[in-house]
Amino acid sequence: MDPRHFESAQLEILKTVAEAGSMAEAGRRLFMTGPAVDQQVQQLERTLGMPAFDRPRSAPAADGGGERALAAANECTRGSGRWPRN
Repeated sequence: MDPRHFESAQLEILKTVAEAGSMAEAGRRLFMTGPAVDQQVQQLERTLGMPAFDRPRSAPAADGGGERALAAANECTRGSGRWPRN
């Protein structure tokens, strides 16, 4: 999966949701609302053409496309720890 197909903000949100374990906590960490985070994840999922997270009532877990996109997000920040600017 080529990370250039995604906005850096989408990859940052994806990574933060995976690390935080919830849309609401990711929102707090990113200074966004939980619904705004969920909207961005849904947009990323449309780009992927598949769900990025399994969304049970408990914490979301990356699956299928989400795991591949998360790997791309990690690749983008490897070394510098910073997000590339689009």
